[in-house]
Parts: sequence; structure tokens; C-alpha cells
Amino acid sequence: MTAQPLANEMPTTWITAVADAIAHHGHPIHTTRPTGITIHLTPQQRRTLHAETEPYLVISWRGDDTGTGALDWGISPDGARVPHPQPLTDTTHPADIAHTVDRLLTTGQPTA
Repeated sequence: MTAQPLANEMPTTWITAVADAIAHHGHPIHTTRPTGITIHLTPQQRRTLHAETEPYLVISWRGDDTGTGALDWGISPDGARVPHPQPLTDTTHPADIAHTVDRLLTTGQPTA
């Protein structure tokens, strides 16, 4: 699967490729939908992300007028709403996204 321009709702094949790549890093996927991917955090991941009371990490995307859009991440109490989304990465290649998510879940930061 190659990188793709971001839209508010992405194709199932791209979402599946991203979710599979994240799961390959050992992070089970809770849910996928056209607008995002949800991971149920382990106790260690919660500590790493300082999310003791919120059990979910949500990876979401949105399109924009430039055709580039944005990938965000955020901690969520319900696996859907993200009160304070933060930038994740500029790439849309599934393997690169998965690597960034792995770094986030193991270090607490999406970038080195």
C-alpha cells in the first residue's frame, strides 16, 4: 500500500493497511472506521502517555483544501471524541504511520 492524499473519510484498503501495520508492531486495534483508528491502551501505555483516566488512543485524519490534510492523535475517554488532538506525522504511508504510532506508544512522543 502506498501513501495517499488525506480525505475526511479514507478508503477501507488504506485504513486496513494502516491498522495491520500498527498491529504488526504489537499494538492491537480496538476499532477502525472511515475517520479514524482506535487503540485500547494497556496500563503501561497509559502511563507512557500520561493518560491514567482515558483508555483510548485515537488516530484520525482530515482532508483540507490543499489536498494534504492532517493526521492527528489524541487520548480519548470513549474511543471517539478527542478533546485535544495533536499532530502525528506528515506521511500517509501506512508503514511510516505505524512506526510513528509505535514510537508514540513506547516513548510518549511521536517524533524522536
